Parts: sequence; C-alpha cells; structure tokens
Amino acid sequence: MVWNYLHVIIYRGVRIMMVDVKDGANLKPCPFCGSKVHYTLWKNKWLIGCTNDKCRIQPHTDYHVSKSVIAREWNKRYR
Repeated sequence: MVWNYLHVIIYRGVRIMMVDVKDGANLKPCPFCGSKVHYTLWKNKWLIGCTNDKCRIQPHTDYHVSKSVIAREWNKRYR
C-alpha cells in the first residue's frame, strides 16, 4: 500500500487513527457544505468524512476494509 500523506493521531501514547489527507481527488465534496473530505483509517478499516469543523451535518460513511468500496458509497448521491 502506498501512503500519500498521513496524519497520525496519538492519544495517551497509543496510535488511534490515521487520516489520509491527500488521497481524496476522486471523491465528491461534502453534499451539505461543499468542503473537502478525507479518508480515515481506524482499527484497519477506512471511512470517509467531511473535514469542515463548522459543517452542521458532518456526514461520514460506515467503516470498511476497502477504500474503493467506501469511495463508491460516498460518491453515490440519491435523488
């Protein structure tokens, strides 16, 4: 696996999650505020979520082991 750019979040000396902030070019923006989104790795599973702290909805996907599956879910828009 190639890591583009990760932020490692450590709490009390334990790595709790990693945020991939560069690998989001193929993702649609947040449907509520239009901000960029990012991948987050937690316990060997990925999720995608809004990066805007001021977004009132702060949508995110469910956790999944495959980035491509959650990218497809995130980019799906219901009419």
